[in-house]
Amino acid sequence: MTLWGGRFEGSPAQALWRFTVDTSDRRLLVDDVVGSLRLGVIPTMAPYLLPTVVREICRRYPLAELTLVESKTADLCDQLATGELDLGLLATPVPEIGPAMTTADLAHAPFVLALPVGHPFAGRSRLPQSALSSLPMLLLEEGHCLRSHAQAACSAIGASTQSTTQATSLPAACQMVAAGMGVTLLPASAIEVEARAGSGITVRRVRRPEPFRTISLVWRSRAGRSERYAQLADALAEPVRSACTLRA
Repeated sequence: MTLWGGRFEGSPAQALWRFTVDTSDRRLLVDDVVGSLRLGVIPTMAPYLLPTVVREICRRYPLAELTLVESKTADLCDQLATGELDLGLLATPVPEIGPAMTTADLAHAPFVLALPVGHPFAGRSRLPQSALSSLPMLLLEEGHCLRSHAQAACSAIGASTQSTTQATSLPAACQMVAAGMGVTLLPASAIEVEARAGSGITVRRVRRPEPFRTISLVWRSRAGRSERYAQLADALAEPVRSACTLRA
């Protein structure tokens, strides 16, 4: 009789082999995430953090069938609440995350100021807050959580958000900066892509208090894999934090 209620047939050697396989499979089902795993991510993170996140998920859960969904925060939170998504990679805090959700903070992602190459402030290592009030700050359109986070950061550092120009996406905002239409706040994780050599923009840090947003993994608190998701959040914290670190 096996531990799982079945019977072994054949020789003792065959029985030992089958016991090893059965218990190994059982341990795999207990310790691993097998089958569908649906991850939602916001557009201002997807191009920059997904390579890091997907690599870690595939390394940790090779039997997971990963599905990725890119959408705005409100839509992702709705899909998390209804069970259409298992996990969300979001910027927090946001009001759409309700009490039925668990939020695990992975990293603080600093904002830097993106300027067109050749801007008078481009030669400064850090910008004083007093220099920001007169700069035309480009924001994303309504519905992007980066807009509200950038507005809060601008309020904290004394920058103006009175510009009437809005961008539909972060890459579009960076293209507008390169064209000399204004400046924008860029998450550190996006620097390597959006401020790469030849992009037409350069970035400068802002003097303290340095603005930031929080990168979080979110899931339903009563999800059957809740413990596994918490372990995944622990595993993701270091690589995501590294991706969000400002280089000297």
